[in-house]
Amino acid sequence: SGNQAKMWLNNSLIKVNSKYKEATKEVDAYKLGSAMGLYCAEYTSLLVNYRGSERRACMSESFLLKDEIELTVAYIIDLHNISIPMNLSAVEYIDIVVKTISDFTGIDSEAVYTWLYDMLVFDYIICNDDSHLTNFEVLYSKAKGSYRLAPYYDHGESFFRTDSVLSIQNYEK
Repeated sequence: SGNQAKMWLNNSLIKVNSKYKEATKEVDAYKLGSAMGLYCAEYTSLLVNYRGSERRACMSESFLLKDEIELTVAYIIDLHNISIPMNLSAVEYIDIVVKTISDFTGIDSEAVYTWLYDMLVFDYIICNDDSHLTNFEVLYSKAKGSYRLAPYYDHGESFFRTDSVLSIQNYEK
């Protein structure tokens, strides 16, 4: 959902900046994540005419292949009726999530752990306050009957909700 206007055009998602500049931050997060060697959905910056004025936006081509569907990690956990106690440590919580994804998809648990751990560390670095299990996805190919891990995406509520990654310098003073 988020705070900005979103629309699909052909096979690309367009997100228009709101006062929090989410589209700008999506592009910044993509550039930073890519520089760090992370598996991020690609976002490019563009200008659009929205409600009669020129606005900054970003565009991301769908990362789904032709026959794929998205399954959120939250959905996979719910599907298995797994109740995660609130008194667990972060390590115990992550272990349950990794085991559930690996058991469900057949993807090696080390690969799932690395994917999840890297995503959580990246979200921490960029101060993403919209990181939750419905933003982490597994992609299922109906034709192949196989799963793959989705790229990292939805970083519009990062960087202290400032104008962009460059504005973080203001917080260091």
